[in-house]
Amino acid sequence: MMNKSRSITEIFDEAKDFGLVITSDAPLATALNRSVDKPRLGLLAMTPRQLALKFGTLYFNKLYSKSELILEITRHSGKSLKYVHQSIEKILEIWNHTGLLESCELFLTQEKDFLKYLEKYKTVEYAMEKFDEKFYGDLKIAVAGYELFNELDKQVLPKIRAFPHKIELMKVEELKFNKTFLFNSTKDLINSVTALITPENQNETALIFNTDSELKDLLKSSLSKKGIKLEIKTYLKEDISVSNYLSFIESSFNVSDHLLKDIFFTESMFGINLDRKYSDFNLNSYILNYNENKILKSIFGLMKEIERLTFFELYNKLESISNKNFSKPLKDVLVNTELGDKKINPERLNTLIYFIINIEIEIDRLNEGVLFVNAGSSAFVDRQITVFIGLDESWTKLSPDKAYVDKSAEEKKNLEKFQILLSQGNEKIYFAQNIRNNTPVIPCYYFNILTGKNIKNFEDIFFSPVTAIHESPVKIPDSDFRHDLKSGPPVQIVYISPTSLNSFFKCPKKYSYEKLIKPTEKNYFLKGTLLHCFAEFYFNHPEYAKSNFDNLLDLIMEEFSGFVNEINSDAERSEFKVGMYVIMDFLDSLKNKIEYEFAKRKKDKIAENNFLFKKTKLEKKYLNTEKWLKAPYSCIIGKIDLTSGRTIVDYKSSRSGKSSEMLIKEFNLSRIKKDKADDANFQTISYITGKREDVPDSEINFIYLYLLLNFNEYIKGTAESGNSQTEVVYIPETFKRFIISPAFYDKLGHDIKSDLTLGEYRKIILDVFDEINFYDLSSLIEKLETRIHNFMIYEKNIQYKKFGKKKENTFRNDIIQPLLKSINSARKGSADFPFIYKDDADNFLKYVREIIDEINTFNVSDFPNRPVNDLRSVCQKCDYLNICPGNKLLTADEQ
Repeated sequence: MMNKSRSITEIFDEAKDFGLVITSDAPLATALNRSVDKPRLGLLAMTPRQLALKFGTLYFNKLYSKSELILEITRHSGKSLKYVHQSIEKILEIWNHTGLLESCELFLTQEKDFLKYLEKYKTVEYAMEKFDEKFYGDLKIAVAGYELFNELDKQVLPKIRAFPHKIELMKVEELKFNKTFLFNSTKDLINSVTALITPENQNETALIFNTDSELKDLLKSSLSKKGIKLEIKTYLKEDISVSNYLSFIESSFNVSDHLLKDIFFTESMFGINLDRKYSDFNLNSYILNYNENKILKSIFGLMKEIERLTFFELYNKLESISNKNFSKPLKDVLVNTELGDKKINPERLNTLIYFIINIEIEIDRLNEGVLFVNAGSSAFVDRQITVFIGLDESWTKLSPDKAYVDKSAEEKKNLEKFQILLSQGNEKIYFAQNIRNNTPVIPCYYFNILTGKNIKNFEDIFFSPVTAIHESPVKIPDSDFRHDLKSGPPVQIVYISPTSLNSFFKCPKKYSYEKLIKPTEKNYFLKGTLLHCFAEFYFNHPEYAKSNFDNLLDLIMEEFSGFVNEINSDAERSEFKVGMYVIMDFLDSLKNKIEYEFAKRKKDKIAENNFLFKKTKLEKKYLNTEKWLKAPYSCIIGKIDLTSGRTIVDYKSSRSGKSSEMLIKEFNLSRIKKDKADDANFQTISYITGKREDVPDSEINFIYLYLLLNFNEYIKGTAESGNSQTEVVYIPETFKRFIISPAFYDKLGHDIKSDLTLGEYRKIILDVFDEINFYDLSSLIEKLETRIHNFMIYEKNIQYKKFGKKKENTFRNDIIQPLLKSINSARKGSADFPFIYKDDADNFLKYVREIIDEINTFNVSDFPNRPVNDLRSVCQKCDYLNICPGNKLLTADEQ
């Protein structure tokens, strides 16, 4: 059964007469110290780390923080910051599990070279291992919750004198759920949590949930709007001035290519106003001809010289221009990383961004307000009112499958901490969802272990479930507060998927309907889903899939049976069979190129949305498939069919395919506006923009596999491997830089290169670059053909006959124009040049942020009927035409 823990008061009653109580739970130590009501020398309770810090400060010259340690090793080892950071994290994890630094060597490979630095640059972990129990003097010591100590924690406990008195944390009393409120949507849950909390009870309330989930941002936003204070750590990466500083640098590279709208973010930064009428004006032209704002001129001048400035110089200039103080901790980071006095460049900027994002630097914490508690790592919570939110499988903390981890002991600790956590608070409220994103929510697996029951959902009697509806109030027990469940302020979105972006672009009203109304199942959607299931299954179990191919096909046809009849049965079976063969051929061709990510945690081995794993009772072995992309900087979220290193694969189940040019063309907003088209698709650019956060400054290969494109050829047995694929490649350079680069020049296979050097070619291009529309071949011919001709013939005195030509027009047509066509293809996209460039992704990122702001604005009011380009065809093809009173078929003609 599930047991209650002892209350903080009960633990204090046993602990109060000791000279020192050691506990590994920091909130418990804090709560015990708060409970002391008599004068005493020193703290009653301390954690092993706190004791080691106090000990180390006295016995060693200096104790290094983790960030200081990483920076020192980076300086002296010559290794990259990223590599050092990841290696030190691994060493510290092993050290905590083994208790001895020398034991770490048994579980390390190349990282063992760093062990000598941990002897030299001593940290609190070193002080824990070297702790001298003489430090305690003659204090009478107790240990609270010894079972929760890790091996390094135990190093601070007395080893010579008698072992301390043990204070048990658990008691033999069943923990029961009085009532669990079930919500139909995350929005209702958030609104109800917000309504529960008032300025009067905020300091007594703790919200306990998975703080790594989207709930954190949603709750912060909702509670802050209500004026509720939050006792939550704030990190440097969350500071707006830090974000502005980094954005300013990033936007300054290639500033001559920018439009005015590209620097709209500087308005709030410097307190200026930029005229939206000139949004699409070239920034340089606007500054010279339309701007009278001296601050904007200073900003532009600063951006142009960005790579001549040091990070400190920019910091000081930005403070001076904006008349605002930037983050002092940011300046400390520039000092500590030794970047401050170095000139700014993209590589150093990436190092700074990595440090700020990945090495948590706490800069502030309010000591009042609602406390956010992470359900995955907490036990004791010193608050009277506790709201438990979620209680789902994300609360399950599975121990890693590593040689240095005692999984059995860790599981026992996790179960005890889980019971302690659920015992916290005098007034407990439990909130959960039964369905989320149209998928059943599974309760935390610990409930099954502790109760010995097979609990499948929150409607189990164990939870005493109550459906949360408007008429059923949630009430904090024993209080005067009462809340009727009702809609509150709209949730502000921070991420958007390519599918949602496509819908919003077509029409905001269509987007809103898709969020409100569950779509009906369609055969082409289901067919795609089933083929995706097979692709994921085959990737994980290829040999099983080959030997059981017909059985798997039968299972798939069974799932698809709702759309099968006697007439189409054979045809549908053939389509699935061909699609499965295409998948198998493709994945077999990749198997030696894949960087396999092994699924180690139990929950990662469960492919919840793939029926083939359930039917065959096999586990998911790798994390490469159906992998969520959640890119915070790019605001993109979505699920990638297959990913490995710098490669993305997406399966398409239609019989038609798209060329590289089409894939690049379909997200070109200028083209869509010019052609009055409605065929935008942002999937390619979305995933590339999001993926580059994982692999900055690297090429990214995006492969589309069209499963049924060559259906007839597969039936005839004439299909060739590779004909079902289209590839797009992300180039981590701007288009301008790329087409004048040696890499692009080397790709050109034209005769003219024999007498047109890279330097000459580059100068000709750069002289008129800003005058050319590279999407338009005629523009290239107009601006470059004669320049190249005259340079070759009149300046270099080359004869036509050298190229086998007699006349000027054949020289232009056969020698110069093929070069210009290649440049045009590099811009538009083609099989030879299937490229998306850094500035394409940067521009898209700005567009995404604008769309998110617009969606959040509409969330407050309403989403308008605004089909793209005012096209009636958008309404005509819309699934929600019959319920949309403002559609263009009823209200207006096309403009």
